[in-house]
Amino acid sequence: MIVGVDLHLKRPSIICILKNQFATFFESIDETVDIITLKPEMVIFDAPLSLELPFREFERKLMRRGYRFFPLSIKSMKELTKKAMRIKKELQRKGMKVFETHPGSLSKWINVNIEDRDKRDAFLCAFIGYLYIRGIAREMEGFLFL
Repeated sequence: MIVGVDLHLKRPSIICILKNQFATFFESIDETVDIITLKPEMVIFDAPLSLELPFREFERKLMRRGYRFFPLSIKSMKELTKKAMRIKKELQRKGMKVFETHPGSLSKWINVNIEDRDKRDAFLCAFIGYLYIRGIAREMEGFLFL
């Protein structure tokens, strides 16, 4: 089972469970507890999992390849990153593999017919994890990409 998370600060986050080629979604206000309960093989967030201002080294490399990122110096991005880092720490303490990705950039290469943007982003997070396990996606400093 792979879990994709479209993390939010002021409203429930969207979690996508990808299992046996089926996706299910639910809203969560306590992401850490909900994810630990699921016991996934891997968790992928649509949120930065480390803080280096304004851009991390791998982001600068990927921006040259067409990926676009919000600067981490934006207040809301700092808050989102801190929340994601707290959740990551707890999940890793439970032995889970935790990564991040950028669904907006992935949608340039992967066409997904899910109209709700939050669900689409959560699905793309889970799907890039699936592609990573299959050896199709790559990883750089905890970031999964095509």
